[in-house]
Amino acid sequence: MDGFLNGVELRESLDLRDWERAQQRIRDWEAQGIPEVVQVDAVSLEKACRDFINDAMDRGLRDSTLKKYRVLFKQTAFYAAKQGYRFLKQWDLNALRSFRESWSDKGISALKKLERLRALFRFAH
Repeated sequence: MDGFLNGVELRESLDLRDWERAQQRIRDWEAQGIPEVVQVDAVSLEKACRDFINDAMDRGLRDSTLKKYRVLFKQTAFYAAKQGYRFLKQWDLNALRSFRESWSDKGISALKKLERLRALFRFAH
């Protein structure tokens, strides 16, 4: 199976040889939601941001730096909700580029914000 279900990309073997049974399993997933196997693997944007902030506090980053990360993560969460992005897997290059284009920041402020965004995705990776 290869495709999207409720905004989450799925690519896995169904371990079935019968086309009708495979179609029925997919219809069941569509009716019931994302299967448990996929939910475990998919990391939500909210969890990644929360884990990043916890790690940053453990590293002893200053409150002013943490505040800047929190502001960025609020903007990211707002944009994600507007676009329907729930999981990190959904943030491809076009999504990130579109998010960056929505910023009103210019010059060094935009550069620093981009550095913080990159830090989040490096951490999540």
